[in-house]
Amino acid sequence: MISSRRQTHRWLMTALAVLLPWLAVSALLQRPEIPPVTSTAAPLFARSDLGAAEGEGDLLVAFDWPVQGTRLKGQLVLGETLQLSLIAEQPLNLADPLLYWSSTAGTTESLAQAQLLGSLAGAGTHRYRLPVVALRALRSPQPGLLLLVSPLDQRIVASWELPPFSVGGKRS
Repeated sequence: MISSRRQTHRWLMTALAVLLPWLAVSALLQRPEIPPVTSTAAPLFARSDLGAAEGEGDLLVAFDWPVQGTRLKGQLVLGETLQLSLIAEQPLNLADPLLYWSSTAGTTESLAQAQLLGSLAGAGTHRYRLPVVALRALRSPQPGLLLLVSPLDQRIVASWELPPFSVGGKRS
């Protein structure tokens, strides 16, 4: 290599060695502050038909559902629709767990016939509208189950049996 090109190359590499780290650090300092995603951050975790579930109406039952060492606190509320509200005491050790309602026992065969209520990912209160068939099933001797499912391997992680209620909404 010619001596003049060698000298130019050395100055250029020295300038890049100083300039590039300085640019990287200044870019990290200038990046915007983005708050963490929660379950209430629509439209990431909300379905359009579930967004208006407010939890107003007659409280049918309040329950604690133990799942993987944490407790899900829940309420079934009967208003214009049957609504389910769930709050996790701690984050679940599952990637994007899904909540299903099934009218049959919690087996893998019933999962194929179960109805998806929504995702239980993120923090905060999760509200779901239960399907009309779940409201009818609550008035029968076998009201069905809530199933918490791992979407990775379609495995039922936990299930909770809904209590039966009479026609007026009271426990039978």
